[in-house]
Amino acid sequence: MISSDPTVEIKNSISNALTIKLSLVFTACTVLAGIALYASTDIPLPPTYGEIIARVGAYQALLFRDSMYIYAIFTVLMLGGSLALCLIYSHRVAGPLYRVRVVAREAACGNFEQVVRFRKNDCIKPMADTLNALNESYCERHAVLVRDTERLDEEALKLDAAARRGDEIGVRNAIHALDLVTESLEQTLSELKF
Repeated sequence: MISSDPTVEIKNSISNALTIKLSLVFTACTVLAGIALYASTDIPLPPTYGEIIARVGAYQALLFRDSMYIYAIFTVLMLGGSLALCLIYSHRVAGPLYRVRVVAREAACGNFEQVVRFRKNDCIKPMADTLNALNESYCERHAVLVRDTERLDEEALKLDAAARRGDEIGVRNAIHALDLVTESLEQTLSELKF
């Protein structure tokens, strides 16, 4: 039995995973930038207070320049990491969606034997499971319809043969068998939802 709406499950799983991973990239880059900035400010101070005051302006310019370089580098790294994650996740969604689309087209043409196959980390497994279950269900119903149609043909031939021979019991048996096959066909057709 298919559980809840697969699109909600997909949206939640993708957005949660992507949010967590983007947060980790941003946090890691921010921490690394802070460490790099701290390491770059390890400047020995002069021994006297007057010399320290005299060099404050130079230290301020040096600190500003270093912090701009460091934050520019880590901003590029953050953007690169974010872009890489977005590309990976779009690939994990777009590829499976293409495969689902191909199988859905085949099902629309009456080929219910196709199955959506996935890579290990594809994100839309619930949707594909739903499509695979639909295909399996219609494939089973199609097999029942084919079987019952063949039985209907067989029983019709038996009825025709019994009628030609004038075999009243054979005609009754064939009509009874036709009724059973017709009921089975009606039951199967009533289960189909279009």
